[in-house]
Amino acid sequence: MPFDIAVLTTGDELLNGDLADTNTGTIAAALSRHGYRLRCSLSVPDQEKEIEAALRYLSQHVQAVIITGGLGSTGDDLTARAAARATGQSLAINEEALAMVHRWFSDRNRQMDPSNERQALLPIRAIPLPNPLGTAPGFRLQEPGCELFFLPGVPSEMKAMFEQAVLPILQQCHPAGAPLKQRTFKLFGLPEPKVDRLIPYNRLPQGVKVAFAL
Repeated sequence: MPFDIAVLTTGDELLNGDLADTNTGTIAAALSRHGYRLRCSLSVPDQEKEIEAALRYLSQHVQAVIITGGLGSTGDDLTARAAARATGQSLAINEEALAMVHRWFSDRNRQMDPSNERQALLPIRAIPLPNPLGTAPGFRLQEPGCELFFLPGVPSEMKAMFEQAVLPILQQCHPAGAPLKQRTFKLFGLPEPKVDRLIPYNRLPQGVKVAFAL
């Protein structure tokens, strides 16, 4: 049985054109390098019901979901609340996560605003994930049939946490198959239909796929 993974990105800025979603590509490339399969990706706005519905849907179709965005300290950061609703949990201050937030400020001799404490308000079964580059801890939820990993939307923070926390968990609990190998051919002066006719699809080894990029 394949171990299918989905990516869920949240944020109004991703859907109104203000920002491009680079997190999905970063995660997809890393998963492929380590032999995992990304089955699908989805982006939703900063709306609690939309995030909740996406979590419910994806968790019924894949074995792991990697979620980015909505873990900050402002009013539009609703991912933890949506995750609690989607998994039938209540929210509570997670003492381990709160210690991570305090430690981030104390290590930099900075004053913490009281609003930062809401970054430790997590579903009661959440397992915090450390964020080496930012104030918002991530967290992990182990649900029947599906694991959910929640990471910040800031690309640098997300990438560091995925590589340092999420990927090691996947490799330990769900060993992958052979890493995906990719070869790129750059062609000039030939139209795409002609190139397509030159490819012997019926003689390609099993598992080999061809994709065109303009």
